[in-house]
Formats: sequence, structure tokens, C-alpha cells
Amino acid sequence: MHIFEKHDIIITEDVINNYADNYIELRSKIAYDYDVDNDPKFKNLGFSTEQLKKIIKKNTIPIRNSTLPMSDIYRSDLGEMILTTYFDKENEEFGESFIIPLKNIWDREHNDLPGRGIDVTGYKYNSDKIEILIGEAKVSEEMKNPPQASKEIFNEQKKYTENKEYFKRRISNYSKKLSPEHAKNFMLVIVALECEAEDVYDILYGCCLVRDSSCYDDADYGKMKINSNNFDPNKIHFVIPTFDKSIKDTIDLFYNKVAEKINE
Repeated sequence: MHIFEKHDIIITEDVINNYADNYIELRSKIAYDYDVDNDPKFKNLGFSTEQLKKIIKKNTIPIRNSTLPMSDIYRSDLGEMILTTYFDKENEEFGESFIIPLKNIWDREHNDLPGRGIDVTGYKYNSDKIEILIGEAKVSEEMKNPPQASKEIFNEQKKYTENKEYFKRRISNYSKKLSPEHAKNFMLVIVALECEAEDVYDILYGCCLVRDSSCYDDADYGKMKINSNNFDPNKIHFVIPTFDKSIKDTIDLFYNKVAEKINE
């Protein structure tokens, strides 16, 4: 059964703090722990492990281009982070519980630019059948219902249901970055696609369109809801988080809090 739901978000200091902390953790996470405290090459330069981690943290947080809203990394990353929160196993209170082994916010091709490809990818098992999450996030304050961003979500998600080669290429590129423990689950789907064994897997089309209270309307689900039968027998879960403050003001608060924290 398809799910279409709106979540009202009251933007408080605590919410912005939480967004900033989660974002810094996602962006600056180090894949493998290390200790340089006893390495003379570092000791001779006067650097400890904690100092080095602080430098890495500061340099992995992106530089913002707020003069070009569509290229504002904080705008697109906030949408993707909220999408991740809704569908991640670590936040089961939101109703989904996918294992997301690699958060794409962490693995940017260009650190200061929005990412390409699937925004969020994950997997879980329902009985013996694997379910793959294909997540797409957009942020829009357009005073039009549905906004253009809703159509863009539909057009992108439609590619995965209409073009199996496109789907296969996307998850192949994702799976090659994973540990064997996680990669084998995506490889199962790749093999199933190769063999046209569609009974092996299901797809959840996860959608997140961030709006604010001044521009939201029930029509914002757009073609994903009107043409939801295009995605049968798979499922759609479309969430519209709606801020009580304007999107611009919320993103500014988010960016300023991140900047404050990394300069502490």
C-alpha cells in the first residue's frame, strides 16, 4: 500500500541544533579509526589524534554558495539528511527500517556541490524477500502546487521502474563501495535484474519533498500520487516535511549553526 503523509516541523533551537549535529557527524565521519599520538612524524609537528580529527572535520564541511539557491549545498543536503532520517533503521519511530550502509552525504564526488545519483539507498528483508530503498529528496518553496520539484521526483523515480538497465547501473555503482557484508545484498538484486527474476526483490520508492507552511498544499505529491499505479506492485512512501518557518530562513539557521559548531 502506498503512503503519502505530511509531517509538520516546528523549527526551534533544539531542532536546528539536532540538524547541525547530525550533519557534521555525517559529513566528517572517518571510515577507519586511527591513532597518531605515538607516531613520531606527527608528534614532531605537535599534532595529536584529536587535533587531526578536528582539522579533518573542519575541512570536510562544505563551503556554502548561497547566491545560487539551486547550487546551495546546505539546501540540498538538508533535504537528503531529512530523507535519510525518515527511512534509516536507526530511526525506526518513523515507520521504516532500512539498513543504509553508505550515506551519500558522506561520499560526495565534489564536496561543495549537491550529489548525483540515488539520494539514499538501503535494504531490508521482509521474510526471505529483499526490499531495496530508492530515495529521492527535493527542497522547494515554489508558490505553485505541485511545485516543479515534485515533477522532478516523479521523473527520476519513474526511470527505475521503466528502465531496469538504469536501475542496475545505479545500484552496481553503489554496491562497489560497500563492505562484503552489505554489498552481497545489492549484488543479489543485480543478479536478479540480470536474470529477470523480479520475484526476488521489492522496491520502496522513498520520496521527500521539503516545504514550508506558506507554500504547502495537498496537491504537492503530484504525479507520484496521481500516477501511483505506475509503480505497482512496488510501494511508494512519500513524505512532505513542512517547516513553520520559511525554507530560506530555516536553511540560514541550519548553516549558521553548523558554522558556529565547527569553529568552536
